[in-house]
Amino acid sequence: MKKLIGNRRKLRLNLLTYLGCIIIAGFMWLFQSLNRNYTTTLKFPVKYLNLPKDKFIFSPLPKTCEAEVKASGIKLLLSYFKPIDEVLVIDYKTQKKSLTSNGKTEKLILSPQMLSFAFNTKLEVIRLKPDTIYIEYKKLYSKMVPVVHKVNMQFKQNYNLVGDVQLKPSHILITGDTAALHHIQYVETEDKTYTNLSADFSEPIKLKERLDQWRCNYSLNEVLLSAEIDRFTEKELELAIDAINVPIGYEVQLLPQTVKVNFSVAYKDFENIQSGLFKVVVDFKNRLDNSEVALLSLENKPGNIYHLKLKPERVKYLFKQKK
Repeated sequence: MKKLIGNRRKLRLNLLTYLGCIIIAGFMWLFQSLNRNYTTTLKFPVKYLNLPKDKFIFSPLPKTCEAEVKASGIKLLLSYFKPIDEVLVIDYKTQKKSLTSNGKTEKLILSPQMLSFAFNTKLEVIRLKPDTIYIEYKKLYSKMVPVVHKVNMQFKQNYNLVGDVQLKPSHILITGDTAALHHIQYVETEDKTYTNLSADFSEPIKLKERLDQWRCNYSLNEVLLSAEIDRFTEKELELAIDAINVPIGYEVQLLPQTVKVNFSVAYKDFENIQSGLFKVVVDFKNRLDNSEVALLSLENKPGNIYHLKLKPERVKYLFKQKK
């Protein structure tokens, strides 16, 4: 029994010794590997400064740049675990540049030294991809276009919008090449929903970017959105009906001779909305038949009322020859 226990202890000790050797060998291999030099590619965002404002840049400029770098394994490992916050800054004023043979395209030459500051781990920048940025110019044109809001408004009970949503400015200047401007008839605000509204409000809202935004420039990136909101109530008025285009030599009898109009109106305008602001007509042009029903139409009404209904919407009529 003692001999068996001794053999087990010896086997366990041998296993531990073997595992220890493997771990030490692994650490030595990892140490040697991390001290070797490797090459890899890292991606950087690109930021442009001082681009010419009197020229239209026709082709989209690269938003990212790849850098092929060389360093030891440990430095590369640290760069992967520590995000790089720097960007490749291209200053048009100081950047080395030249014109191509067509005279309309500029070449900006990029060098590895432009990114050397971005690495706290001292990685060696071998090359940049791309190493040249081409800027193609076209003649600049401009036009004024309206701004259209894309907002959805939801109100508290008995509240509503008074008038229309206001945008200031209502038009903006856009610049670009003729092909791009030809297809732009208006610009839109960003999509936005307002809920539970019960009071006037005013706030800036951004303009929506187009898919071809790089082909045109906006004079503004946002506009002021405002809306007047008030509590609404119901009001009903009785209106006379005007018969127009009655055939010559005839007179017409209407049944009924008046109509009721029901609508919603803001509290502040309640007393100002009177029957004289409305005109209800029935048009008898090209009609000379009796005992028919005619549809009423509303020719005049105030602009600050909503949910308008005529009761009834049709009237009976009877033609009689004048004596």
